[in-house]
Amino acid sequence: MKDHYCSNCHHPLPEKQPFCGQCGQKAIRTKPRILDLAKELSSQIFNLESKNIKTPFLLFKPGFLTMEFFKGRRQRYTHPSRLLFITLLIYLSTFLFFNKEDIQSTYDTQLLELEHYHNFIYHQEDSLQQFLTEKYPNQEMDGIVDTLGLFAEEHLQDINILSGAHSRVKPKDFLTLTDEEIFEKYEINGFVNQIIYKQFKRIHQSPGDYVNFLFNNISWSILFSIPLLACILTVLYYRNNRYYVEHLVFMMHLGTFIFLIGIFSNILEYYFTNALFYVLPYSIGGIWLFPAMKKYYEQSYPKTLLKYGLFISSSIIILSLMLILTIIAVLILF
Repeated sequence: MKDHYCSNCHHPLPEKQPFCGQCGQKAIRTKPRILDLAKELSSQIFNLESKNIKTPFLLFKPGFLTMEFFKGRRQRYTHPSRLLFITLLIYLSTFLFFNKEDIQSTYDTQLLELEHYHNFIYHQEDSLQQFLTEKYPNQEMDGIVDTLGLFAEEHLQDINILSGAHSRVKPKDFLTLTDEEIFEKYEINGFVNQIIYKQFKRIHQSPGDYVNFLFNNISWSILFSIPLLACILTVLYYRNNRYYVEHLVFMMHLGTFIFLIGIFSNILEYYFTNALFYVLPYSIGGIWLFPAMKKYYEQSYPKTLLKYGLFISSSIIILSLMLILTIIAVLILF
C-alpha cells in the first residue's frame, strides 16, 4: 500500500484519516479545485462554529473578552481580529443595502427641475414649436419657444458652487458646458476651487455613489485609527506594565462592539428613518468604554474616570484628523 504524508508537515498519514494528527491540517489527496478554495475561504471567514455565534454577544459584557483572551482562553472565542473584520464587513453591507435607495433619492430638487427644463425646452424644441402652431394656428408663434426657455431659465436660481465671488453658475451652463469652459467663463481659478467644483458636479450626478464612497472610507479610517488609539492607552497605563498588544486587543473589541451596534442601527434607521441612529453606535460605545476600562485595567473609579476623559478627548482629536484626511482624499480621488 502506498504511504501518504501530510502536505504541511510531512507526517505519516493513514489512508482514511481526514486530518493530520501532527499539525491538524485537512488531508488533501489531490490538487485543490476552485470549489475547494471557495469552501476553505468561506469556512475561514464565516465559520459557523458555536464560538463564532456566541462571541459577539459576549461583547455586551464590557472588558470580558479581553480578559479571557489574555488569560489564555482563546480557543473558546473567535479571534479579535477576525471578529473585527467580519463585523465591519456586515456593518458596511447593511448600510449599503438599507440606504442605497434613500441616498439616491436625495438628488437635489433644483437639478431635477433643471434637467427637466433643459431636456424639454432644448431637446424637444421642434416638437414644441409644431405643437403650439397646431394648437394656436391663428397666432404668431415665432420666438415663443425661445421666450419659454428664457422664462424657465430666469425662474431657476443660479447654482451656488463656491463661496465668494464668481461662485454662481447658470443652470443651462452647468448642464451644457465642459468643466474647462465653466472655469474660464466664471473665472473659477485655483486647484482647490476647481477640485471642489468637479466634486460638486459629481455629487449631483451620482449622490448615492458619492455618499457610499465617502462612508466606506470613513469606516475604514476608523478601523485604521485603532492602532493609534491603542497608543493612547499605552501612554495612559504605562505604569501598569502592560504590553501594547493588550491595549490593541482591547481597542479591537471596542471597535467590534461599535460596528455590532452599527448593524442594528442601520436596520432601525431604515424602518424608523431617524438620522440619530447613525450616531447611536458611537454613543453606546462611549458608554461601554468606561466599565470596560474599569474591569480590564482594574483601577479605582476616580483614576478610571480621569483616564476615560483623557482618552475620549484624545480620541475625538485623532478621529477628527482622520476624518479630515479622508474627506480630502475623497475630494481628490472620487
